[in-house]
Amino acid sequence: MSKYRRPTVDTQFFSPWCRRQSKRAFTVGWAGEEDDEKGLDMVQLATDTLVGVQLKTVNRRANKKVRLEFYQSLNALVCTSLPRTAAEAAACGVCVIATDAKLVPDLIPEHLNASKLSGFVIDHDVNDIRWKLKYLAKMPMVARLMGDTARKVVQEWYASTK
Repeated sequence: MSKYRRPTVDTQFFSPWCRRQSKRAFTVGWAGEEDDEKGLDMVQLATDTLVGVQLKTVNRRANKKVRLEFYQSLNALVCTSLPRTAAEAAACGVCVIATDAKLVPDLIPEHLNASKLSGFVIDHDVNDIRWKLKYLAKMPMVARLMGDTARKVVQEWYASTK
């Protein structure tokens, strides 16, 4: 268990919507502030060379409704520093790819077997991010299953509605 205080997440508000399999691009998100340089450049470099992968961003200070719609439009979120965005995305059933910081070990427990993974813990490295995204883009159902598991983790550990 992390020594950091877990952020609470309203899992009734931040929730998945019914996603249909489509031929749209595999959509990856990043939430933060573009001028704070907390990994956006790295995520852009990782996604630029991937065919069929689209990167979307949102300001972490955007209102809840904007963030909800953003998370619900994603297949995966890359989190390089803000554990609250990772927890909110996971509550929406989104697979989380995150650096090993603060609350990430609680959100993405690596001791679980592969069928119970909620995401990937990554190094602060463009190639590691690119490899994980390439794998998930080829296997979108895996990303979806990881997102389902991530939501269960958030409901258990982060929910503000307990």
